[in-house]
Amino acid sequence: MASEVLVAGRKFWIVSEPGSKGWSATVLEVLDGRDMQTRELGIHAKGETRGAADEAARGQLQRHLRTIR
Repeated sequence: MASEVLVAGRKFWIVSEPGSKGWSATVLEVLDGRDMQTRELGIHAKGETRGAADEAARGQLQRHLRTIR
């Protein structure tokens, strides 16, 4: 499952999948307009639910983007 996040004109996907102990989420940056090319940012998060994992990944993404400005 994936959710889309738009930040300052950049598109990111938070890709979530269930695991043996909850959910894992990974953040990918979409590099082109057709959503064909992505880049993994090295942001990974875990949570008991999909929502918790996604929120943790979103928070890490926001902190990451603040540090590279």
